[in-house]
Amino acid sequence: DRFSPQPFVINQRMATLYRWLTHSAATRKSESSNERASIVVTPASSLLHPVPSRERIREQTLHLELGHHLDRDLLAQRLLRHSYHRKPLVEEPGEFRARGDIVDIYPPHSPPPVRIELFGEEIESIRAFDAITQRSLDSLGYAIAPPSKELTPSRDLIIERQGLIRKLAEDQG
Repeated sequence: DRFSPQPFVINQRMATLYRWLTHSAATRKSESSNERASIVVTPASSLLHPVPSRERIREQTLHLELGHHLDRDLLAQRLLRHSYHRKPLVEEPGEFRARGDIVDIYPPHSPPPVRIELFGEEIESIRAFDAITQRSLDSLGYAIAPPSKELTPSRDLIIERQGLIRKLAEDQG
C-alpha cells in the first residue's frame, strides 16, 4: 500500500498508540491491577507501517494544566512540529487554532476538543467544547495533546540523516 492513509485512520492509530502508552503506564503503577492486556485486530499490511516508540510519544505529548505558564506562540510552534494543522476553526482531530488568548486543540485521542484560555502567559481555564457548535462544555483541570501523526520528523533529525535520505533517493531512481 503506497498511498497515505486518510486522516481519520491516522487519528485512530495515534489514539490507539496513546491508549497503549497510558494503559501500560497505569498497569505498571498498580501491581494489583486486574486489568487485562489490550487486544487489537488489524490486517497484516498495517503491521508494516512504522510507529513511534513509547519514548517518542511520551516526549512529544503536551501536558497542559491550570495555573501553569504557557507561551502561546511556542505552543503553536510545538503543535505544528507534532503534525497538528492550524485552522481557522477546530472541527477534527489533529487541528488547532491560536487566536488572542484562546488556543483550541483537538487531540487525536480524545473527543471532544479542548479550549485553553490564557491570562497573560498563565493557563486560566481549560474546557472541553463541542466541535460543531464551538460552545464550551465541561471545565477540566488539565489537557493532554499527544502527537497527531506517527511520524513527526524534526528538522534536526532530517539534517542528521540527510546522507541516508539522499542515498535512498538515489537508489530509488
